Amino acid sequence: MTLLLYCITSLQVAEITFNFWYKLSEVLYRKNCDNVNEQFKPYVERLIEALYRHCQIEPDHESILVQQDDFYEFRERVQELIKDVVFICGSKLCFQQMAHILQSPDISKNWNLMEAALFIMQSVAKNLVPEENEVVPPILEGLLSQPDDIHLQVAFTSVQLLAELNEWIACHPNLLPLVLQFLTKRLHNKHLATVAAKSNLSLRAPDHCSNLHAVLWIFLFIYYYHQRPVHRDHLSNMDGYHPKFAQKSNTLPSF
Repeated sequence: MTLLLYCITSLQVAEITFNFWYKLSEVLYRKNCDNVNEQFKPYVERLIEALYRHCQIEPDHESILVQQDDFYEFRERVQELIKDVVFICGSKLCFQQMAHILQSPDISKNWNLMEAALFIMQSVAKNLVPEENEVVPPILEGLLSQPDDIHLQVAFTSVQLLAELNEWIACHPNLLPLVLQFLTKRLHNKHLATVAAKSNLSLRAPDHCSNLHAVLWIFLFIYYYHQRPVHRDHLSNMDGYHPKFAQKSNTLPSF
């Protein structure tokens, strides 16, 4: 396995090894033995580090990756692989690996290194327990304090990461206003508007969320579907996001 990891020197070679890691994860998942997983843990950690390096976008790339790009597809396959193998080392450890990268002194000077770490975090964010208070808070603080002129791809990936952290955010309602403010600002950027609206809609407001936040949920739903007809019956179906959602949507006119 050490030799296999040394061989992951290019995207093409790395992708050839994916099938091996898939098969390994299947075997270990069926065994369901912590002691066995512990033996393979260092190899999976090194795999994730290698995948992080391969997910780095060229620093002179100015826009957001598009789905038609081969590199976009490669990164999607990387996320699928990480989701399959991460149980071996643990989602929190993977998240911590990327957090250590983001805390390095020169990371702000290299947007593509920062973006790659945030991208890897997306793969495991949903697996983190909502009560986790060690790793996520400093990462979230960094996201919410990003400058307005940060690279578009970093902003895009950050918004996606917030959507993956929706359950964690729901358990920390004191941060919800800041998250909503952050995402709403991105609605004004044509490159980020759609992903920001989707991220807003993925958030689950806590039961004691204020009426203002409930109204904002309705506004964002309308905003996201601004190119297609919206009827108040559609809004009523969104009451899972907030207990007062359907009640408030009934007062809105049909579109």
